[in-house]
Amino acid sequence: MEKDHLKAGQIMSVQIVEDCSAAQHSHGDIELLYILSGYVQVTVGSENQSLKERDILVINANREHSYIGSEGMLMARFLISLQGIKEMMGQSIVLLRCCSAREQHEAFSSLRFLIGRILNDILTHNNSQIYRNSLYYQMLHILTSNFLIPPEEIHYRTDVDKDELRLQEIFAYIRTNYRHNIRLKDLAQHLFLSETYVSKYISQKCGINFVGLVNHIRLEYAMDDLIESDVSIIHLAMDNGFVSVAAFNHYFQQAYQMNPSAFRKRYRQQRREQQERVKNIQKEQEVKQRIDAFLREEADGGTAYDRREITVQVDTAIDGMHFEKANLVAVINVGTAVELLDAGLRAQLLASQRRLGFRYVRFWNLYGEGMNFDIHAKGPLNFNRLDNILDFLLEHQLRPYIELGCKPYRILRTTKTAVRDDYAPNGDFRDLQEEREFYRQLAVHLEQRYGDKEVANWFFELRMKEHSVFQGSQFSYTPLSAADHQQFFREFDAVAAVLQQSLPSLRLGGGGFPVQHYGREELQACVERWLKNHVRPAFISMTGFPYHLEQHEGDMYFEKRITDEEFIRHNVQLMERVLASVGLAGVPIHLSEYAMSLSSRNAMNDSCYRGAFLMRTLISCVSCQNLLMGQWLFSDLHSEYKDTRGLLFGGSGLVTRDGIPKPAWFAFDFFHACHDRFLAMEEHCLVTGGEDIGYRLVCHNGKHLNYHYYMTPEDQVDGRAISTYLEDRDVLCLHIVLRHLKNGRYIIRQRRIDDGDGSIQDEWNELDCMEGLTSLEVRHLAKITMAHLSIRHRQVEDGTLQLDLELRPDEIRYLEISKSLDWLES
Repeated sequence: MEKDHLKAGQIMSVQIVEDCSAAQHSHGDIELLYILSGYVQVTVGSENQSLKERDILVINANREHSYIGSEGMLMARFLISLQGIKEMMGQSIVLLRCCSAREQHEAFSSLRFLIGRILNDILTHNNSQIYRNSLYYQMLHILTSNFLIPPEEIHYRTDVDKDELRLQEIFAYIRTNYRHNIRLKDLAQHLFLSETYVSKYISQKCGINFVGLVNHIRLEYAMDDLIESDVSIIHLAMDNGFVSVAAFNHYFQQAYQMNPSAFRKRYRQQRREQQERVKNIQKEQEVKQRIDAFLREEADGGTAYDRREITVQVDTAIDGMHFEKANLVAVINVGTAVELLDAGLRAQLLASQRRLGFRYVRFWNLYGEGMNFDIHAKGPLNFNRLDNILDFLLEHQLRPYIELGCKPYRILRTTKTAVRDDYAPNGDFRDLQEEREFYRQLAVHLEQRYGDKEVANWFFELRMKEHSVFQGSQFSYTPLSAADHQQFFREFDAVAAVLQQSLPSLRLGGGGFPVQHYGREELQACVERWLKNHVRPAFISMTGFPYHLEQHEGDMYFEKRITDEEFIRHNVQLMERVLASVGLAGVPIHLSEYAMSLSSRNAMNDSCYRGAFLMRTLISCVSCQNLLMGQWLFSDLHSEYKDTRGLLFGGSGLVTRDGIPKPAWFAFDFFHACHDRFLAMEEHCLVTGGEDIGYRLVCHNGKHLNYHYYMTPEDQVDGRAISTYLEDRDVLCLHIVLRHLKNGRYIIRQRRIDDGDGSIQDEWNELDCMEGLTSLEVRHLAKITMAHLSIRHRQVEDGTLQLDLELRPDEIRYLEISKSLDWLES
């Protein structure tokens, strides 16, 4: 059913209409129709208009109109407050001439763009009207700036319906004064016409007399109060201009064949029943799926979305700047030591090693369950299983990055709830003496088996122990105190002395600072205390996750999400400033753990968004010096548990537990393929290489997350509706201009990942997120989850090559530009 009135104070509303027709009717507000699919035949007055997909039509207030929709029709119907526009513009008459089926206008693209944003907002279930209203006002600005007939032209334009103008004046006067006693004489004087003429005119055009029209409009406003409020019938009648309750009841009975109280009761019962039906059927979800499909098509065609234009100028005559590309993809986190004994995880590592470029494999819990260590027993330790791990890594040119100490095996749903939180049965060391003895035996063994020269290529990290308190699956976090820091520094000194006694070249660093929990002053004071009378670390380690501490009860805190999607770069820069201020500007920084989420049940981990997020992060860190980065986490094998029945479950891995690459995997693949000399860098693009080695580029159209995402618990993000968590779906038009190239024939190879190509999440969605896939089906998904490849030839004749790229939302792309073989042969 069409909604024919706005609530008090509303400037605009939108309704999605499906498979619907409407008989001839009119209402006191402006109506805008936007066709999403199918076609609609609209009759306005005596004019007929056929509207097809993406057409826009505005119907002025009080105009009789009807429409018939085709089978499968889907339409967005906007009601726009006539009175609101009049008040804002200070005009007594507002007429719009807006029909995309009749005329071409650039403003239609802007309207489609804003309507696309509104439809996207509908899909996000956003309860805040601030953003929606901002879009409504932008629509009003475009409509009144481009389609409004100026008052001074209305009386002279031949294309303006004179009846439409006069009727609007009549309706405007009545709507302005309906609460008061309105006489025909007053209206006639306002129009500078005789009472007899006005009376006949109203009867002829509206089919009712003047008194009937006034009461009809009063009933329209009274109806809004009747169904939307609990105002008594007597107050409702008086507030809307009726001389008495009896008069109101009389006119209401004539119009609706029942009294107002009965109507209110029946309407509310029907509304409750309708709401209950909506809960129990899939109709609403089906409509939203159709809207989502429409928006995806719009993103492909770029018709309803802003096409952001960015031009990047590249001078290929310069040498370019060297950057430590290898360090930005150097470390991969795999999990506990015992997990590295698993043949499946090893196979996944080797399959990805060459493509992703990691050199260090980071793991922890050396003396955890399954490693055959008893750290409390006296006598020699059994290092056989550790040797098995180390031998495997070294055999395949991978270096160990070992986090010392013990930490829980923790799988999080959100930062406040856990699926699993297990400490090693062995626990931690009873005292510092027991800890020294363990590391003494470890150092002696490593020196004897591998030698100081080899071990000098590895990294060892000792981190401060966090204070986490769990009760069931709920936990809170307590920040470390100055005393906690001092205890860690003493532990670090002791461990460094024992290890370096047998392995003098060993590189031991750490701290594991969660920089997001510190302010600059607190972080600087902590680092200064470490350096004072303590062993200097070989590197400072830190973590990067999008959370900050918020006090809960007493001294207990919990981690709350932040909306800064540049948090990694900002945290690294903070650490750089702190180290420079204490005289440690040259000390390497290890971002040993970083990710866009701590949750291992967040569907965003499986999405194209995460791939674009990682590409944006890697590009933003290109200019950082002495930075080593370790992505959390390599495989979903680490975070599978009793609740992970599907192919995907929002795990933190770059690959699924079956080893299928996610979009985030391709972000590392593309970045690693770049050269280590960059010629140009922009937020969305990195251009590397030179004439001697060719040119390689990476780019992305990374989106920002919207209010809906941050208000949704991380483990409840819907992997089938990722686009509803994005601020927009705008296409990025990236123009890359390479100048001073040698003329000749070039080959341009492109690989891309987006929600239509290479995304395992979207491929699984196409299978209805089916659980219990057969091995053949899993192999099929692994085979088709590949970057889309295109190869083109381009002739350069004036030393300039321009690449015009259109990137879909959260698309990542890699380009390789090289001289053609026929050119080289010549």
